[in-house]
Amino acid sequence: MNDTEMRAHSLLEALGFTEISNRTNHNVPPDFIANGNVGIEVTRLNRAIFVDGTPIVLDSSFLGIMTAVESVLQEFSNADSDPCFFVSLTLGRPFDKKSAKKALRERLNGFLASGAPSLGRTLVSKELLIRIEPTQALWDRRFHIGGVSDLPRAEYTDDAICGNLLRVAKTKKDKCISGGLSLSKWWLVLENTVSYTVPEDIRESIWAFTLANHEVFDFWDKFILFNPLQPLVRPFVAWSSEPFQP
Repeated sequence: MNDTEMRAHSLLEALGFTEISNRTNHNVPPDFIANGNVGIEVTRLNRAIFVDGTPIVLDSSFLGIMTAVESVLQEFSNADSDPCFFVSLTLGRPFDKKSAKKALRERLNGFLASGAPSLGRTLVSKELLIRIEPTQALWDRRFHIGGVSDLPRAEYTDDAICGNLLRVAKTKKDKCISGGLSLSKWWLVLENTVSYTVPEDIRESIWAFTLANHEVFDFWDKFILFNPLQPLVRPFVAWSSEPFQP
């Protein structure tokens, strides 16, 4: 298994599957068969551009950048059950991880020292724009990543997720059908390198999009996006044909 598949396997175990057959060394779908009757395909959700109608996936450097950002957020422990916050990120290119980490650390320290006032978007460095939002959740640290974008516009939208969801759903659907394996249920589990987490304010529009394109999504019984840095934390169900308990 590659790293994406190992993280997906951990998520499937956390969701309650007790029998997970690994088929990742096969050349036909699915990557896993869970509890004997659920076919599960796993892949990364990357951004893509379309040239003459053909999708070209943009290789992402997100994981290295996000690991650097995450290392800063982990410094802010929460031993006293103080209020916690989501930090949404907009990334510029090229991204200088060393200078961005230093600037982010200073900005978050300043934010807490000032009494954690309400913030809009704040330019941390030339390659990093952040938005800090409160959450009612209590964690063992003060900050968690709330959403990520490297789109060349200030506001994060659902376009990058929806268009690529449809592309991946159709491609994987066609491969599963051509594989010829008959199973009672099919899941698609995606490592979300487009935004890592899915912001609350765009979830309704994503659900509306999958419903409007049900002719593609109907093949799947469940369609899950997970954060590659925290695969067990708040996975997002983009599509579900019915309530399902493994």
